[in-house]
Amino acid sequence: MRELHFLLKRRMICCHRKLALQRRVLCPTCGGCGTKSGKKYECDVCRGSGVEMKTRMLGPGMIQQMQSRCSNCSGTGKAAPDSDVCRTCSGDGLVKERKEFEVMIERGMKDGQKITFQGDAGYSDPDIPPGDVIFIVDAKEHPVFKRVHCDLVYQRKITLTQALCGGVITVDQLDGRVLKIVPEPGEVIQPDSWHCIREEGMPIHGRPSMHGNLYIHFDVEFPRTINENHRQQLIRILGTPPEPMLDKDVEVEDKERHGIEDIETELKSRARYEREYNTTNAFDSDSDDERSEE
Repeated sequence: MRELHFLLKRRMICCHRKLALQRRVLCPTCGGCGTKSGKKYECDVCRGSGVEMKTRMLGPGMIQQMQSRCSNCSGTGKAAPDSDVCRTCSGDGLVKERKEFEVMIERGMKDGQKITFQGDAGYSDPDIPPGDVIFIVDAKEHPVFKRVHCDLVYQRKITLTQALCGGVITVDQLDGRVLKIVPEPGEVIQPDSWHCIREEGMPIHGRPSMHGNLYIHFDVEFPRTINENHRQQLIRILGTPPEPMLDKDVEVEDKERHGIEDIETELKSRARYEREYNTTNAFDSDSDDERSEE
């Protein structure tokens, strides 16, 4: 099968998403120190450790010591006098900020791939460097195309006339282009056959000029019935159906045939029937054994 031409030119496509995040940043007034003067004070209660020891009398000669977060500095180890506390951050050194990120999903990115913004997660403590913001790509399944690595798989239904006589077959690509495919003269598209169009799959991430392949699976739709006139015409064109070669001593029986819509459902129901049948037979055989013993 040969590919004739494209109706639309290839377009370079990427996707942008805007996401907002609440984070804590260094106070613009005090620069993260939490004081007007810029001086850092050590907590007098916990001596900068952030925890304090509390002693409780349980009984005569019994004392319990408990360690808890310092009630004066809330575990930070720093406590500035009220006269020197920064009024913007209330001595915390950090203020809340709403940051909007513009995330670019590059062409060819896969499900689960990470996009990292280093150092943009905000501060948990003024003395600890901020972490990273990591966005993970969650790719939705396409109703028509199936992605396999960098390749695309496409299920295409065609009529019996198209399979036998040819004609133009179009494929609507993901980027809006239309691929026009014309079979070779005299070529018959076989049912359940596969065809490949090279360089029409997904773009390879990091190499946007390179693409995977597009694999087309042709599903030929046969008519349910045909009238006698058309049947006779097909016999004249294609020839009379061959008769089976049987020995004279072989007994031939006529059997009624039933159509099956869904073979998987049919086989599951037959398996369930077999289990129920075996269970019933097991009960019957046990009853027969009991009668024979009596």
